Amino acid sequence: MRLIAFCLAALTLALAACSPAGPGEPMAVLPGTGEPAEAPDPRLEGVWVTVLETGVEPRPLRLAITLQGEAAQIVLTAPDQGGAQVRFEQVRVDGPRVGFATGLGALMFEGALDGEDAIAGTVWQGRAPSDLVWTRAM
Repeated sequence: MRLIAFCLAALTLALAACSPAGPGEPMAVLPGTGEPAEAPDPRLEGVWVTVLETGVEPRPLRLAITLQGEAAQIVLTAPDQGGAQVRFEQVRVDGPRVGFATGLGALMFEGALDGEDAIAGTVWQGRAPSDLVWTRAM
C-alpha cells in the first residue's frame, strides 16, 4: 500500500513539473476559488465513475462528492491502483458546476452536470487537456 501511495505521489509531482504556464491554459489554482458562488446543486452529491485515458493504459476512477457541511468534499479513488485515494485540496462547486485540483495543479477537472446522471467537462493532466465524462455509479 505504501508503494502505491508513493507511486501516486511521484505521478503527481511528475505531472506538476509539466504544469502549464501559457495564456488560456489552466493554472495551479482553480479560477474563481473563494468567490461568491451559487448554492451547490444537490444532484452533484454521490459517487461518479469514469475511465481516464493516460496515454499508457486506461485508468478506471471513482469520485465521491459530499456536499454536507461547510465545504464540499471530493475524494478520487483509483480501484486498479490498490484503491489509492486523493482528497482534493482545491474544490469549487457553483450551482451545477464543479471543479477540483491537486495542490500543485498537476491534475485538474472542471465541468458541469449534463442531465441527471453525468458530469461533463475537461480534465488536465499537466498540460494535456481532454474531455472527460463522469457517470453516476449504480
